[in-house]
Amino acid sequence: MAFSTAHLYLTFGGFLPGAEQWQCGLRMAFPTGATYADGAQDVGLEASADALIAWFTSSDAGISPRATLEWVKQAVIGTDGTYLTAPGIVEISPPEVGASSAEGGVVPNQISLVATLLTGTSFGDAQRGRIYTPMPATTVGTDGKIASGHAQNLADSVAALIGDLNDIRTGGAPEVVVVMSRKGAGTTRPVTSVSVGQVLDTHRSRRTSLDEGTRAEAAVV
Repeated sequence: MAFSTAHLYLTFGGFLPGAEQWQCGLRMAFPTGATYADGAQDVGLEASADALIAWFTSSDAGISPRATLEWVKQAVIGTDGTYLTAPGIVEISPPEVGASSAEGGVVPNQISLVATLLTGTSFGDAQRGRIYTPMPATTVGTDGKIASGHAQNLADSVAALIGDLNDIRTGGAPEVVVVMSRKGAGTTRPVTSVSVGQVLDTHRSRRTSLDEGTRAEAAVV
């Protein structure tokens, strides 16, 4: 199985309490399927990092200040899914922290609010993608859901981020953020909208090495 075209893979991440790590990624490709020259991994990287910092630190993203953004990396990925060149990286120093501090909005490391990337089609491959945003600062109601306003703010902020990333890459055949599938010959579709639900999700790999500390014990009498 192969991707339909070579593309850029933009990843970004940082730390959660207890030195646990988080990471998200977005893929970008030329709609024409154009190939990438050596050095493409650095094109637009600094501007993309600035856009990601602005998103991560916005109140609309709703990310807890307990989460940090520490790096942004961009790599050229071949149709076989491997790096074509060494990735470019921006180390963010000092780290940026999330802006939201909703009262009572402290969740465990593995809890995420998912932004679903839609492509305007409801059938076939590469219909939708997902990014698991880190540590949402929000409260859960008695119905088990977060406020619709929080979900809408995140959807708006991720849609704006994707628009900014698309705008950074201009030229004869501008790159756009896409959803890709490796089934068959591969399918690539541009992201057209973002959807966020009102139920929090779990990303288990973000709680893999946190020490449990001193275990409490109680004798049975």
